[in-house]
Amino acid sequence: MKKQLRFILLLTIFLLPLLSATPGPGYEEIKVLFFIIFIFLAALLWLFDYFRNPQQNNFKFSKIGITSALFVASLTITSLFGIDPLGSLIGTEPYFQGLVLYGFLFLFSFFRF
Repeated sequence: MKKQLRFILLLTIFLLPLLSATPGPGYEEIKVLFFIIFIFLAALLWLFDYFRNPQQNNFKFSKIGITSALFVASLTITSLFGIDPLGSLIGTEPYFQGLVLYGFLFLFSFFRF
């Protein structure tokens, strides 16, 4: 399962610069949409593998893991109590850098190749 996950993540990194602007969404929107879709697929695959084989996947919190957990916790609090909670949750155009994207990055901070 880790080979498929590694392939999806590396494919995302390789294909992202090759995407060009389309008439509908702008130049950045198509890249962000592609990135979010592939990261979402990778997250689903990682979670499926984690719940299928829980004995093989143990979390070891490092200093980076604890720092990223505190960062995501502070983002969650500010997203829920901010002026625009929905905009904070999913982000705004063109980059959509909201709590969901940082949640994916937090999830993959525990992944070891």
